[in-house]
Amino acid sequence: MSLDLTPNDVVSGLLNLSRELGELATGLDKLERDAVEAREDFTLAYSTAYLKADGTVEERKHRAVMQTSDERIKADLAEALVRGRKRQLDTIRVRIDVGRSASAALR
Repeated sequence: MSLDLTPNDVVSGLLNLSRELGELATGLDKLERDAVEAREDFTLAYSTAYLKADGTVEERKHRAVMQTSDERIKADLAEALVRGRKRQLDTIRVRIDVGRSASAALR
């Protein structure tokens, strides 16, 4: 496979990756905050459901799990979004490193 890259192509690609990295990083703070809030919503909902439930300790736990499944799923999905965004950021960083190597090779 032959790539005919010019120094301008490499610089342009690196600038585009840098912009993409900045955009993704900006949104990470909100995703992390949303994940923390979703996990706390789940924790409070579970505790409330557990304290209101009747029965043995084990029955109360299971009732609380059943009553808070939506909150747990929201929290898990919010945390998955944070992990996914971090993977995207890592991928772009690797692509930037490859671009730097290509730039050095062209010199």
